[in-house]
Amino acid sequence: MFSDNTHDSANELSYDSLRTVLQPDAEGRFSATYRGYQCSSAFQPIVSLTHARVVGHEGLIRAKDAQGQAVPPPVLLEEAIAHGDILHLDRLCRTLHVANAHKAREGWLFLNIHPESFSRAQQANRTAFMSTLLQSNDMQAKMVVVEILEELIEDEDNFRDTVGQLRDLGCLLAIDDFGAGHSNFDRIWQVGPEIVKLDRRFAVQCEADERARRMLPRIVNMLHEAGSLVLLEGIETLTQAMIALESDVDFAQGYYFARPAAEPLTVHQVIPAVTDLWERYENESQQHYRQRRERIAVYEQTIVKAAMELSMRSESLAGACSSFLELEKSEFCYMLDGQGLQVGSSVWSNESNQDAASSYHPIAGINGARWSRRPYFRRAIEHFGQVQTTRPYLSTATGNLCVTISIAFLQGNETRVLCGDIRWN
Repeated sequence: MFSDNTHDSANELSYDSLRTVLQPDAEGRFSATYRGYQCSSAFQPIVSLTHARVVGHEGLIRAKDAQGQAVPPPVLLEEAIAHGDILHLDRLCRTLHVANAHKAREGWLFLNIHPESFSRAQQANRTAFMSTLLQSNDMQAKMVVVEILEELIEDEDNFRDTVGQLRDLGCLLAIDDFGAGHSNFDRIWQVGPEIVKLDRRFAVQCEADERARRMLPRIVNMLHEAGSLVLLEGIETLTQAMIALESDVDFAQGYYFARPAAEPLTVHQVIPAVTDLWERYENESQQHYRQRRERIAVYEQTIVKAAMELSMRSESLAGACSSFLELEKSEFCYMLDGQGLQVGSSVWSNESNQDAASSYHPIAGINGARWSRRPYFRRAIEHFGQVQTTRPYLSTATGNLCVTISIAFLQGNETRVLCGDIRWN
């Protein structure tokens, strides 16, 4: 316990001072008292989905009041902020976690730093405490991942300075709870974190909303292209774990794999839940592929037949595509030239209505539109003569979710790409 009048002193905030307040139990685990609360460490494994193994742990604070009742970490943080000693609590937590890490040292140790502690630390060197902490415990900086809750960052200059100093020290950086509150990609471009931790709301939302589930792989891909590995936290169900796997997330964290515990798991320990998940994923992927092929096959066959008729005879687009347009859920067909420009007007099925989505009328059905950026054009040109099928996307012509079947062929001496859209729900 510390005096309210002296807790801001540099001496009391030093590593040597904080280390003296740690008390070991019979099993060698350390705890410390903070404002009457008994604080200890818990470690939750970070699992690599690719390797099905533990690759690190996040250090989490656990506190109890005088009656032995658990105190949620946010309550502890609120009290620290209210009393102006967030820097003290922040450093005390890190001191506890490193002292208790034991087996966790063999992998990454994720340590949280509250953004407000940046502004309260000495401006000249905000990483002096971290450097002393690691050196005193013979721990390599490259094995530490510093988690920053970027939503709470207000002082951009302090943040950039601290990030630079942490990088110089050798630590890795993780942006925590990405996707919560006002999080955006600006911080990712500016900072280039090694790891981005997606907020648990991604897992919950994707489990409940198919549209969100389709979006997540694209978000993960963007973060990968920005140079970051991606961790999805808060995974509690089989469905959420499956979503993480199919979205190409690198790491996972949550009760589904392992709960926080005082004793870290052995690094590189195999997690049976991930092994089982992979087996289920492979089986379901094969089943989904077969179902998709069965659903798409007839549309692909009729587009190929229509392209052959257009190539061999001067058949009209409507005549050549009549079989396709008679299929259930077919919407319309259209043809592009070798540069992706639409040739003529689209032809519609009897069940579809070009004016059904009046909100999209300004961009629907415009002759001469250029579609060279679209995957259905690029892939058809790259795989000339082979039918291609897109992932589901929003049709600007109808406002519906659709899939486009396409094939490139020669009509005389001209390159053409025949496209047919089907409604996908």
